[in-house]
Amino acid sequence: MSRWLDKPSMDSDELIDHVVESSQRFFGRHFSLIAKICPPLFGFAIFLFYFNRHGFYPTFDLFQFSSLLLAAAILGFVLIGTYVLLLMLPGAWLHYGFTNSPTIKEDLRYIRPSSDRQTYRFVSILLGLVYILPFAVSSLGVMYVTINHTSLFQPALFLIPALVAMASGLAVQKLLELRTYSFLRYTWSAYIPTVIVSLFSFLIIRDAATGIDRIDNDLLRACVVYGTPVLISGLAGFCALSFVAGWSFTLHFATFFALLIAFYSGLLTVLPDKTIRSIGLGNYQAERIIFEAGYCDPETRQALELDERCSLENVHVVWLMGDTLSFKKSVESGRLIQVPARYIKTVIQTPK
Repeated sequence: MSRWLDKPSMDSDELIDHVVESSQRFFGRHFSLIAKICPPLFGFAIFLFYFNRHGFYPTFDLFQFSSLLLAAAILGFVLIGTYVLLLMLPGAWLHYGFTNSPTIKEDLRYIRPSSDRQTYRFVSILLGLVYILPFAVSSLGVMYVTINHTSLFQPALFLIPALVAMASGLAVQKLLELRTYSFLRYTWSAYIPTVIVSLFSFLIIRDAATGIDRIDNDLLRACVVYGTPVLISGLAGFCALSFVAGWSFTLHFATFFALLIAFYSGLLTVLPDKTIRSIGLGNYQAERIIFEAGYCDPETRQALELDERCSLENVHVVWLMGDTLSFKKSVESGRLIQVPARYIKTVIQTPK
């Protein structure tokens, strides 16, 4: 038996092909089992991380409420799936609307150079000018306008991509020597993708705003704010170019990049909190919690700082299901208070 060191090494293309083919075989063979096991386990993991973060565990058997596990899993998959979709949709739109259209495809095949040096220039123009550059310029422009003139966000989101798409179309037509008026096809095909990438970059920055505000260095904070759209544009451009290899390749790349973005943007960190709040089981602000009159003895009133109506205002509800109600005086408070549910008369939730 030969050792792994004695075997010829794979180049990057062969390795990617091998990973994609192995993934397809695995999911094709075990899809039914995965569909049955993964959603409940993923939902249970969301609840478990939420309980562990807040330092408590419920007083009921969570596995008895399989619908809650499935609901949590579906919401989690939707949040991650949104990232995957936002990475794939721009590339699909631009690929099938421009790059893979019969006329443009024929022009690209005709002008494609044979020498390695010219081929590198050709691919660089195709990847950079058709995909990455318009995404990046548009996203940076929208981000700059949003930060300095917040009220102009919506006009900028729709006007800047149009101007960038037209300018990129003219440059692509000239540098790749495409037929006359090809820039109009590119402008039409690239407009929606640039809007999507710009919106995606804005959503990432908005979701990570709390973490960005904690950065003390102004230069570093600016690098994060303006570097994120460039990174998102590069990943979206790479996913767009991978449509040349087919949907399967693109889906694998988009899923990997979506998880990477979700991890570094903090989505995976706040996913349990968002899921619990969406289901309505906790992690929301209550306008008032009213307790039963029998619970308001002097000692309890003093310990919880209850008012004369035996209630608390502006309370952060952590968990509402089971034998106890868990809450905090504020979101930042580290003090978790648990009250038996039988003593809770009314919980008034703050309107969203």
